[in-house]
Amino acid sequence: MAVMHHEPDHQQIPVTTLPVEWHVASVIVHTQPAALAAIEQWLRELPQHWPDETLKCAEIHAQSDQGKLVLVLESTDAQAILDVIDQTSAHPGVVNAALVYHEVIPPEEHPQ
Repeated sequence: MAVMHHEPDHQQIPVTTLPVEWHVASVIVHTQPAALAAIEQWLRELPQHWPDETLKCAEIHAQSDQGKLVLVLESTDAQAILDVIDQTSAHPGVVNAALVYHEVIPPEEHPQ
């Protein structure tokens, strides 16, 4: 008698990423004028050195010779934005960093 092996039916379950909110924030950073260039460079490099991949973008959209910057942040985590503000406020040469705008874009409204 032949032994038949029954192979179970395996259905492929699609693997999808969980929906992720997208956070866009504007921050006004007031620096000491002499520290402006160094702080500008540090801010631009933040996403490259962020401990995880939640901070997607840090762009300076405006600046003045008096040491004021408009920083736009994009992140998949609101906490990352708060952490950037805290780190910026504590950075040498920074007088103040203040959140002036925060938008949460639901996953269905932005391309991944």
